[in-house]
Amino acid sequence: MADAWALFGDDDDGDASRAHPSKPQSAPPPRASTHPFFTQTRECWCFHESPGAVSMATADEPVHIPSTAYLTTSLNLEGRVPPLVKEMRQRNLGTIAESLAAMAKAQTIENASGVINAAVRALGVIQPRDVMVVTHVNASILLARAVKADRALDASTAARMNLETAEEKTKTKTTSDDSLNDAFHDAYVAAMAAAEASVLLAECALLVDDPPVEVEIGGSRNSDNSNRQTVGRNWIGARVVAACSACARFEGKSFLETERQSRMIGDHESSVKRPRDGINESDETHLRGNSRTSLPKRLRRLPIVMDDPLKTTVDVLTDGFVSRGMSLLKTADRVDCQHLTSIKFYNEYVSRNKPVVIAGVQLRDGWTLSSEVRDLQKLATKHGAAPVPVEKGVQNYSGIDADQTTTYSLLSTFLGEYFSEESDGEAEAETDKNRIAYVSQHSLLHQAQELQTHFSVPEYCFGRISAVNAWLGTAGTVTHLHTDGAENLLCQVCGYKLVCLFPPSVAKEVYCETRNGNGSVNQFSPVQCEAADVTKYPLFADAQKKGTFLILAPDETLFIPCGWWHYVRALTPSFSVNFWF
Repeated sequence: MADAWALFGDDDDGDASRAHPSKPQSAPPPRASTHPFFTQTRECWCFHESPGAVSMATADEPVHIPSTAYLTTSLNLEGRVPPLVKEMRQRNLGTIAESLAAMAKAQTIENASGVINAAVRALGVIQPRDVMVVTHVNASILLARAVKADRALDASTAARMNLETAEEKTKTKTTSDDSLNDAFHDAYVAAMAAAEASVLLAECALLVDDPPVEVEIGGSRNSDNSNRQTVGRNWIGARVVAACSACARFEGKSFLETERQSRMIGDHESSVKRPRDGINESDETHLRGNSRTSLPKRLRRLPIVMDDPLKTTVDVLTDGFVSRGMSLLKTADRVDCQHLTSIKFYNEYVSRNKPVVIAGVQLRDGWTLSSEVRDLQKLATKHGAAPVPVEKGVQNYSGIDADQTTTYSLLSTFLGEYFSEESDGEAEAETDKNRIAYVSQHSLLHQAQELQTHFSVPEYCFGRISAVNAWLGTAGTVTHLHTDGAENLLCQVCGYKLVCLFPPSVAKEVYCETRNGNGSVNQFSPVQCEAADVTKYPLFADAQKKGTFLILAPDETLFIPCGWWHYVRALTPSFSVNFWF
């Protein structure tokens, strides 16, 4: 195994710096918070009464909550829909035009879904090079997402009011604790649904040019136009902030009286009720007692050193892949960032469509993100109120399906359930597939904006970015074999991941399935990369002979060229950031 350890590194002494020979620059590059990608999209995630005055949200700054009047008037479908309807009809996209008109007339979830379904079908046949058409179709989806967010916010407000009523009735003993529990659950579920709808809206906004539109603020128009504002994208951020503030009510304190909480938790432990949709017993207990400063359990720290059990796992993986004809990534395809300029990177790797692992970028560029996210207790304390999508029971690498669900949850709830110090994450992932959970490809770095000050955009993106995603999960999380429609830099911050790479030429051997969406084309493989059914997929054996595998370690950045097939499995609890450019 000498060759493998020469590539994977040996950190027996516990000194993580040995894996990073590069030295930080005296003047690190600007933080990501100042990059145009983040500054120009900030209005989609924050809100301020004065358009154009949106600054990065910090823990010290008060949160500006949009008024009901602002939310009601700022969408302005009367002004936004007619031009889109006209454009759709001119492009012979009558189904989208009719769906938009119906949604403008009645802003229901059903009509919004009709717009999205019609738009997605159209994107499946529109050529990606028809940029203007794709942009207008995506704008239709954006407005539909906004309507869905508004209806979800309405439902959340109604559920909150019902909870407050139930609380008052409980104080006067005119209703039961069970009724209060039900109201609490319903308010929580409604708040998370509003968060999901608003985040989908903000993420959709990354694909759409949305020019400023003048709307009435407050429901009336003065003759001097003093009551009109140019909202820009403030209307998007307003919905995100409104939804996240509804979720934050469940983080730090609940609507339940403090003295009542302990009794209700005790009752819950002595008489466990059947789990309600979307929440299990541990979730409910956590919600009743959770606070920013008092998490239910001490949380683990993410690993940055390869321990002996992991080394044994890597040995076994290496032997298995080699026996199936795959190659270990060559030493020549791992370079130190100090010896790789952006020009050299482009000439030797991007232009040649060739993967490479770059070591030491985070240390050289002065990233402090590892210290922010490695200590999960710190992460939960600072950013625990962020609502995040949690994939639970993700299909595991051996092809065994657990019950796969994706539900929104507070970040602190997710961390408390899956990363407590009492648990053994790696062992649990091997023995109980329902203990695998993943916040994958998520906009956490937009939500928790203070994190933007702890990393920079790598120079190897050449200043251009189409998306930045965070990936936080337990051991055993899997991203199945697929391709991306953009160049990809995968930066491993904490933990270790197995990555398998295959060139674009193996599409037939991996039984490629193509899916269209938002004007992009993505390819997926149904093959279980580590446990392929050779009877069902006999050609995959030929793909493996062309494939490469590697272990991605902390402070390593993997360049995955556009069109390359890749499969990823977390060998330990892990945090990664990727840049599509």
